Amino acid sequence: LYLRRDNESKYRRCQPSNNLCSHAAYFQVLPDEFKDFLMEHFGGKSPSKVLFTHCHQEFFHKQWKILLDKEFIEAYKHGTVITCCDGIKHHFYLVLIASVHNLGTCPCLRCMTPMTQVPDIGTECDMLWPQQLACIDDNDRREKVIAARKLIYEGDYTINTPQVEALLRDESLVPTSNTFSDWLHPFGFNLFIMLVVNLLHEFEIGVWKVIFTHLLRILDSLKEGQLHELDRR
Repeated sequence: LYLRRDNESKYRRCQPSNNLCSHAAYFQVLPDEFKDFLMEHFGGKSPSKVLFTHCHQEFFHKQWKILLDKEFIEAYKHGTVITCCDGIKHHFYLVLIASVHNLGTCPCLRCMTPMTQVPDIGTECDMLWPQQLACIDDNDRREKVIAARKLIYEGDYTINTPQVEALLRDESLVPTSNTFSDWLHPFGFNLFIMLVVNLLHEFEIGVWKVIFTHLLRILDSLKEGQLHELDRR
């Protein structure tokens, strides 16, 4: 977990030598012994990949529940007053950033545009779907997750059974109790908008570099000075 101070100039934040990004915490992963524990309860059989993914997600959010303690919630809700180097007291608010997303029927982090509409990227309809089909962390979403968890933990259904998938698949949800939703939604926090769409997560860096270089050449051929205008923006 990294801690950044975004009130600093972006030019200073981009220079690693300024040490403006520090390690705040280290997330643990499930130990190898956990696999042995599951195999004992499965009669020596190796557990499914779906179960391992679910356990990793549960473990991840349990650690976040420790980090988002009462002191953090108080600072998130009311902010923190800090006397800065200019002698003036400023009010700071915490901002959370996370990037975990399992692809399902909806590939986007922020909307429920289905995979079948991906070929229409760039069209007029594509500009409207993110607004009309925006993901919202509402009671309906939370109730679906709760119902799915009851099937798993009380009804002894496996994670990828049709009964569980029927509740979650259409919206690409997972049966994990989300810490950000559980603790911060009373303050109007929507966990979906904190996820930043990063093109480098969708492309190999080398592939993106070739595409971007080609786009720059096209721009340069259209009109002189356009590259300087792009750089200015």
